Amino acid sequence: MKKEIIILALMIFSSIFFITPNIEWDEYVYLMNAKHFAGQSIYFENIRPPMLSLITSIFYSLGIESIIFPAVPLIIFAFFLLSLYLFSKDSKALILMFSFPIFLMYIQKLMTSILGASFVLLSLFFLKEYFSKKKDLFFYSSFFFSGMAFLSRYPLGINLASISILYIVFSNKKDWSKLPKGFAAFMLPIIPWVMHIGAGSFITAFTLVSSFTHFPESLNFFHYFYGIIPIFGISIASLLFFKNYKYKKNDLFFIIPLALIFAAFQLISNKEDRYLIPLLPFCAIFFSGIMKKSRHFILMAIIFFSFSILYSRSFYGSLCSTKNNLLEFNDFFKEKENTAILSNFWPICSYYSNNPCFAVISNYDFSQRIIETNASYIAVSSFCPNFDLNEYSNYEIIKTISADSCETINIYAIE
Repeated sequence: MKKEIIILALMIFSSIFFITPNIEWDEYVYLMNAKHFAGQSIYFENIRPPMLSLITSIFYSLGIESIIFPAVPLIIFAFFLLSLYLFSKDSKALILMFSFPIFLMYIQKLMTSILGASFVLLSLFFLKEYFSKKKDLFFYSSFFFSGMAFLSRYPLGINLASISILYIVFSNKKDWSKLPKGFAAFMLPIIPWVMHIGAGSFITAFTLVSSFTHFPESLNFFHYFYGIIPIFGISIASLLFFKNYKYKKNDLFFIIPLALIFAAFQLISNKEDRYLIPLLPFCAIFFSGIMKKSRHFILMAIIFFSFSILYSRSFYGSLCSTKNNLLEFNDFFKEKENTAILSNFWPICSYYSNNPCFAVISNYDFSQRIIETNASYIAVSSFCPNFDLNEYSNYEIIKTISADSCETINIYAIE
């Protein structure tokens, strides 16, 4: 056990200090939503789940936003490891989490998957506690934290089906009246959010989840099968020990959530490797179970981890940083407050300009869009679509930013 703790500590340290991720589009959205919740509203997307931004808003409210990175991601990471250990009671499963490249890539990011997975694991932990201690508080806590998982990442509402099925399977004397009460506990944290944003926005969020896509390749039905290496690394070699696996009924506690979470994300049209992070703890538990008797577990775990950290470093090393451009963009707008901007990178534009930015919409009357938003500037990045629309030629470029060779930002003045 002491050896496993040392290995785990070294893996945590290495993952934090040897991987430096870039900030993604969605992270800026969650940061701007956090500002909104802290009473500093400039930009707000009410179709996003609120939990991550609510947690982050505490830092804005306390005036310590400068430590959001890495503080918030690392707090969530610690919460995840605690939730996984409470649920699995298996230190080997914690070690095997570091076998997955996509998990390492997102430990330090302000994204929803790890937070949502934490609440799923906590929900399952309380359901296990209910069956062992027969206290209704644990039963309702399971459903409540499933609701929190939903508010972290909407597709994880599928966990409601997981815990309902598990209750039916493991209850010796089924009290069917408990399920409606459990559903009420599930809805308890959700109802205030629906009231805050309105039913229309709530429905729109689900419509976008099922139909939105970033890239054409993410629509490929087999996307996750092609992504085995970035998702699982070489940890799938654990399956070589599958002959050692002895099924036990309690394994349904990880088999059912694993299957339903995968099905949920497989049915969503937009597919990205990071979406499968919530099912990885169940894979880690399964891999740990079939490798438990191996004398070479530690050695194999280190090999798996070494591949994953090298893969993750290589991935982020291949990306172009636009940090210098964005800092110069921030400098340009420092003295320009309460100025509306049309942009093709609107959440990022809002974050760095500290002004409301609105989306440039293709195939839309551009003059009408300017009137609707009362925009004074157009700011467009070559990293994003709609960088060189013909409509821009009617306006003067007052600044071109190209401090980073991989991106150009043009700023136009609207008279």
